[in-house]
Amino acid sequence: MVPLSMGILVRYSFLYGEIYTTTTLDGVACWLPPGKTTPSFGRMVRIGIRNAPLQLGWTGFRRYAAIENFSGKAHKDTVPEKHWYLWGLGIEPSRQGQGIGGMLIQPVLARADNDGLPCYLETMNERNVPFYEKHGFKVVSVGEVPRHGLRVWAMLREPR
Repeated sequence: MVPLSMGILVRYSFLYGEIYTTTTLDGVACWLPPGKTTPSFGRMVRIGIRNAPLQLGWTGFRRYAAIENFSGKAHKDTVPEKHWYLWGLGIEPSRQGQGIGGMLIQPVLARADNDGLPCYLETMNERNVPFYEKHGFKVVSVGEVPRHGLRVWAMLREPR
């Protein structure tokens, strides 16, 4: 499910947001800009989400949809005003801990600071929380996706 969901984030962000990566493609940061931080159904269909049920199977697709619905509600409840949304950050496992993630998110954090805008993200991995805290994010809520047992940390970074 991870390669498929990351592919969706990358395709969507390439067309409707911003992507930052390394020249060797060891990492990618997918951002959605202020005013466009809620992915639309029509755009999701255009980037190929209609194939997801076939690729994931019905059970996997229902889980993906439940996670997206839960995250979308947490997002809406946490930051209703204009902000940058770090929709996804992925680093090649063998390259983690080498500063790539921080380098990839830094350009948008600097722009957000310059424009006086917050940044928002969700993570489903508690081990990621200290990394994001190091970059100024704070946990604003923790919840669990109903019937799936997956915890979600919503994090917000106020402009500096």
